[in-house]
Amino acid sequence: EPEWASQTQIKPEHDERLQELCKDLSLKAVGFALTTEALTSHLLSNNPYLSSLILYIGATTLTLSVINQGKLQQTLSVGSSENIFSDVREVLARLKGESDANGQKLPLNIVLAAASVEKRQLSEYRQQLLTIDWMQEFGLVQTPMIDLVFPEELLDIVVKHAGIAIAQDQGLILTKNQPKNFPQGMEYQKQTTDNSQESDRDAQSIKDAQKINQAGLPTSFGVPINPDRKSSFDLSSSDSVSSPSLESEQEIDLDVNSNKKKGFFGSFFGRRRRSKVITDQSLESSDGFPEKSTKGKSKKSKIKLIIILAILFGLLVSMGLTYFLLKSSYQATIQVFPSTQVVDKEVSIVLDPQIPASDPQQNLLKAQVVYEEVQDTASVKTTGVTLVGEKAEGKVLILNKTDSDKTFPKGTVLKTGDQEFELIEEETIPASTTEVSSSGDREEKKYGQKEVRVVAMEIGTEGNIDKDTSLQIESFSDNTYSAKAVDNFEGGSSREIRVVAEADIQELLVSLRQKLIKEARDQLEQKKSSQEPVIPTDQFEVVSQEYSAEIGDEADSVSLTLTLRLQGLAYINSDLIELAKAVLNEETPEGYRFVDDQPDLLTQSSEPEGDSGQITIEAKISGIVRGIIEVDDVKQQLIGMTNNEVLSFFNENEFVSKSEIEISPKIASWLFNSVPNHPDRVTIKIEE
Repeated sequence: EPEWASQTQIKPEHDERLQELCKDLSLKAVGFALTTEALTSHLLSNNPYLSSLILYIGATTLTLSVINQGKLQQTLSVGSSENIFSDVREVLARLKGESDANGQKLPLNIVLAAASVEKRQLSEYRQQLLTIDWMQEFGLVQTPMIDLVFPEELLDIVVKHAGIAIAQDQGLILTKNQPKNFPQGMEYQKQTTDNSQESDRDAQSIKDAQKINQAGLPTSFGVPINPDRKSSFDLSSSDSVSSPSLESEQEIDLDVNSNKKKGFFGSFFGRRRRSKVITDQSLESSDGFPEKSTKGKSKKSKIKLIIILAILFGLLVSMGLTYFLLKSSYQATIQVFPSTQVVDKEVSIVLDPQIPASDPQQNLLKAQVVYEEVQDTASVKTTGVTLVGEKAEGKVLILNKTDSDKTFPKGTVLKTGDQEFELIEEETIPASTTEVSSSGDREEKKYGQKEVRVVAMEIGTEGNIDKDTSLQIESFSDNTYSAKAVDNFEGGSSREIRVVAEADIQELLVSLRQKLIKEARDQLEQKKSSQEPVIPTDQFEVVSQEYSAEIGDEADSVSLTLTLRLQGLAYINSDLIELAKAVLNEETPEGYRFVDDQPDLLTQSSEPEGDSGQITIEAKISGIVRGIIEVDDVKQQLIGMTNNEVLSFFNENEFVSKSEIEISPKIASWLFNSVPNHPDRVTIKIEE
């Protein structure tokens, strides 16, 4: 792990554990390699001009390396927590701050690697990173591509690079002078035994070698290589390793905590081997390089060399054939995510039951009249009050004081005070007569009279007048006609009762009608479906109404049974959608096409327009439009472009929001960084 080493040494707190581990396993430590630098070297060996962010999730730290055009620009580390996603955002934020200060742009590729994270968890981290708004938070022109290096693959990379380093040091593989700006692989050293005198000589030798290395001369992990050295080597002799022979060879332990220069990569331990002690004489040649041994090669070594060369030749031929086969057959799949926009418009749509078909150009929508008939009964308490009772009746004596008979028709009014009575029958009262008194000295006038029956004109006890009560006959003077009660009048009585008032009828009709209209609207709403919506109107007709009592009837309550029919307008939803599409098509910007099969509709109906039965819907329509990508034209333009050029091509296209490129098979992506030259090997997928 990167945090286990400081500069070129293993940290003391980890060194003891490693030495105990080597002792328990009977191993000899030959060097160490940093995991992050092994991964960096591997990626640069595949693409010397790589531009990428390398995120390594360690056990306790998160390391971010920035590679730009094959050069390691900077490395940042933060302590890791349980929330790796937050740690990544933290280190990216720090990196963005430094990049903005330096005027640099972040690469559009990320390599996410871990040695102790399961594949599933690492894939989840990748998905979390893809949810970041890279353009908003970190100023990227698009969401970067994120490649994963799983633990097994990372372990294979580290082992291979460490193995190459050891092979180079042993002379099994020729060491090449590497470019100054690229990692040089694991720097491997040999170490001495605990003998203090030999350790001092060895330390001095390494220091001399480091001075030579600083001068720009090639080394094999700290041991200088003679430029004039021949390419051939003998496995049986020490010539294959740039180290002198001693008077006696001895087995040594490599002190991983020594001050000698260690490796370039994360922790690595080779198999147990025997090594020779490096002495000062190894660096005493006149040109500062170890002198080449002049020992002859044994027959056995030559056979080994021939076998190795044959194997290497076979591998090279196989690799060459594989390379040319891949070059002629690898394919590129480019995923293009077109830009999308939301267009909307407010429009008035008229539902008309009179037209034969919908007319999108005129915003007319064909509708059908539907009805909903409902019935209900309601009652209210009566509020009218009136008097009921019996009229008083009795006999009166009418006196006719005139000289002629007098006939009073039926209904002639007689009154006393405020009480009025009327004749029950027509009555004729005889005229008055004159008679001589019994003494004969005078004449006496005798009034004509007759008893008749009368009845009070109003009910109530007030009509029960007393005997001898005088009554006036209509407007006649008492000197002509007079009347008085013969007996006490009887039968007059009265009481208050509740009756049906006109207000009761009106209140009952209005309240029940409103209730039935609401009920009918609800039932029309329930009848509508997603394919055939129904809009209730306010137009209705009363089919029938029946009251339990009439106005003025005595009753404590009155009820009404009302039947009502409400009108609604139904339309076909697909017609409305087609009308909405036609409207939005006119609003679609140039270079885009309308792709929303179900545009959003917010509607509100208004009152019917007169007797036409039309309803106007105020609708707000919105839908999605997508950029138009001509696949065949674009494919021809991409032929032969590098991956970065492809991404830049789409980044500059206003109709594309994001693009991704994938080379298959996977191994071809390590060898080729461009689109195949043949269109049949290029696939462009337009992501909806």
